[in-house]
Amino acid sequence: MLLRLLLISLIFTGTLFCNAQQTGLDSLLLVNQSLTGEDKVKNLINISRQYFIEGDTTGISFAREAIALAQQIGFIEGEGQAYLFLALHCNSFDDDLTIKYYNLSSSILEKLDHPWSAFGYENAAQIYRERGWYPEALDYLLKSLRVYEKSGDTLQMAKVLSSIGFLNTRLNDNIESISWQNRALQLLSSFHDLEIKGLVLGRIGIAYDEMGIYDSAHFYNDKAIALFREANDDFYLPQWLGNKANTYIKQENFSQAEHYLNLARKELKTDAEKTNLLINQGKVYLETGRYREASLVLDSAIQNAVLLKQKKLWADACFRKYELLKAQDNLAEALDYYIKYTTIEDSLLDEEKAGQIAHMKIRYETGQKEKALLLEQAENEKLAKEKALAEVAVSNRTNWIIGIGSVSLVIIFFLLFVFQRNKRKARAEKDAAIIEERENGMKAIFDAQEEERKRIAKDLHDGLGQQVSAIKMFFQHISKSFLIEKPDLKGDIEKIGRMITDAGTDVRNISHQMMPRALTELGLVAALEDMVDKSFSRSEVKCHFEHYNLTERLPQHVEIGLYRITQELLNNIIKHSKALSVDVQLMKMQNHCVLIVQDDGKGIDEGGKKDGVGMMNITNRLRTLNGEMNMESGSGKGTTATIRVALG
Repeated sequence: MLLRLLLISLIFTGTLFCNAQQTGLDSLLLVNQSLTGEDKVKNLINISRQYFIEGDTTGISFAREAIALAQQIGFIEGEGQAYLFLALHCNSFDDDLTIKYYNLSSSILEKLDHPWSAFGYENAAQIYRERGWYPEALDYLLKSLRVYEKSGDTLQMAKVLSSIGFLNTRLNDNIESISWQNRALQLLSSFHDLEIKGLVLGRIGIAYDEMGIYDSAHFYNDKAIALFREANDDFYLPQWLGNKANTYIKQENFSQAEHYLNLARKELKTDAEKTNLLINQGKVYLETGRYREASLVLDSAIQNAVLLKQKKLWADACFRKYELLKAQDNLAEALDYYIKYTTIEDSLLDEEKAGQIAHMKIRYETGQKEKALLLEQAENEKLAKEKALAEVAVSNRTNWIIGIGSVSLVIIFFLLFVFQRNKRKARAEKDAAIIEERENGMKAIFDAQEEERKRIAKDLHDGLGQQVSAIKMFFQHISKSFLIEKPDLKGDIEKIGRMITDAGTDVRNISHQMMPRALTELGLVAALEDMVDKSFSRSEVKCHFEHYNLTERLPQHVEIGLYRITQELLNNIIKHSKALSVDVQLMKMQNHCVLIVQDDGKGIDEGGKKDGVGMMNITNRLRTLNGEMNMESGSGKGTTATIRVALG
């Protein structure tokens, strides 16, 4: 992945210094001696860039020469860009040095509001992510996002948002990961970048796979694979075919897993990604009793991992081989592979510990430097204080008067401060009491509304509904004898019968809308499924409803509140959005419930109306539920509403 970023950087830097010569390396070297000042710095950077493209570290010396000259003449932009190419050269042999030069480049260029500063932050984040230092990686990604937001580069913002989301998957916060990926999709709606859209959708699939929601994982992986195929992308396509196969392995659907593994192997262009596919094929063959085929592919996986120095995959392949030999009752050879597996794992653990120790050492040394600076600052402050005391010692009587006056003013201001603070505290307590009373009032209103809905629904169903049914039965009885005497009125009688039936249906529908039986008897999930089905059954809108971890009923007031909020959001989508697709997701976490309603409609303009009666009702309900809502939308970009309600 890092190599891919570097290749992108070549395209990104292809227009470096458009006023400088962009000819071959020989021509750049030829004119270098005759140039001075900024032109020479630009030419040196172009020479370093050309060496980098050719994979030759000779470019390091030219990058360093460019830095020295730029510092000498005060050419700050040239210095920052030269550090960038120095970092790219060092990337192949020294990660710590690379990060140092990326930091220097980005810190210099960011002060100039130069968009290239984000590039150094992104690549440094990639190095930290590959080391497993996720907090540092997140910090650098947020720095790059800040630069892209300032420059208005929407496409790069979407890429970084997706990277942040994927980092949250590595941190096992998959709900947060999906939220970041959805933000990226919103920004990508106005771009036709199939590869990036596929990557974002595929990462959503990974998050659902990690949560064990396999149907959703397949749904998003299929979307990603389709986009990769359309883009003729031979880098990500085999990876996501392998991801889909891995999900099927988790579901123990080995026939489908084998199918997608074979597809992935056909799409591979290099051997670098081959090892993991071979290991998964070995797993499929092992589970389906094809021991000979399993042995062949696992031997190939081990050979490939050793050749490419893929130690983690080498360990995984040895462990699969151990499982295979154990299944064949070849315990002696199985033990050999288990020892190989544990030896490699121990080696990886030692390397990880060494990396952590190096990381801690760097942090310690940084802390010591900061401590030394603080001590120096404290010493300077001490000297300054001693000097001030010496001056006070020789001051005259006037200084004492000024001091006493100053102390008096301080006391006065302090008393005023205490008075104002107590006054503000009293006002805050009063406001809090008013807010609490208002919220209790709103809760009482909502409770009363729901009780009134129940009463009206019961009266409609048991009273008016029963009367309409009785009228229908009585009308059917007398119409038979009436038709014998007046057969020419058959059409009118049938029309009256249909009108009575329609009236009964309307009464029943109104009763169910006032208080759905599915909500009171079966719970929120069944009620939302019924609402979604009825809301879009007569339209061309495709609505997809998913729920997770809702095995038990929620508190009644939470179920009613979430039902009414969903009802309001779907009504807004039907009336205003002109959407073709709607996704409704309901998830119960440890101490809160999350509702996500997303559509692909026309969205809401920045100056659009977001404070109508419906939105006020939602906001008021959320106050009584101790919940919050985040609404993300834009003209032509659809709308995503995320509601979180506390359950504690």
